[in-house]
Amino acid sequence: MRVFSMLARIPFLGIFVQTYLTAYYAREWGNMISQGMELTQIFQIMKEQGSQLFKEIGQDLSQALQNGREFSQTIATYPFFKKELSLIIEYGEVKSKLGSELEIYAEKTWEAFFTRVNRTMNLVQPLVFIFVALIIVLLYAAMLMPMYQNMEVNF
Repeated sequence: MRVFSMLARIPFLGIFVQTYLTAYYAREWGNMISQGMELTQIFQIMKEQGSQLFKEIGQDLSQALQNGREFSQTIATYPFFKKELSLIIEYGEVKSKLGSELEIYAEKTWEAFFTRVNRTMNLVQPLVFIFVALIIVLLYAAMLMPMYQNMEVNF
């Protein structure tokens, strides 16, 4: 969990980590809640997963629930989730439609994530092409320079 907390604080990469994790967990929780599962069951399932992050979040949320903290309050403490996630959870609990609210929010967050990825790729792709072109030109120049130097000596 520390790794993702640190990744979420990195200026350019952090927004991708936050958006991805928020969309992923909102979708998972939304699906399970919509299927009628209780939060305690969801957290128990999370603790049994292979992913270390899943396990740690499941343990933290389970412990917080046993200590009387609300789900939304606990989520707000994680730096790798967007701040809106805790508000959506709180809003969904008030309306008694937490599952559907999380699913809708996850869909919107996935859209935002992929839009940002596409914009970034559109920016990075020309830079990569320019870099590759420069490497090719420099390699070509490095191969031809000795031949040009030999030609000067012979004339």
